[in-house]
Amino acid sequence: MNGIRSIINRLALIGLGDISQLRREEGQTLIEYALILVLIAVVVIGVVTLLGGQISSIFNKVQNAL
Repeated sequence: MNGIRSIINRLALIGLGDISQLRREEGQTLIEYALILVLIAVVVIGVVTLLGGQISSIFNKVQNAL
């Protein structure tokens, strides 16, 4: 539901000619997406670092089985 409201608000801003507000919201969204990607990258790096030896062992067992 929030997505629909957001679209309606953006269309209203465009219709009213207030592009500056629209640009600010898009900039905020870009920064939010970037922060989410950084958080995901940090989590993935942490998991791979902690489980790297075990993952390597599993791949070696699979390789030897082939």
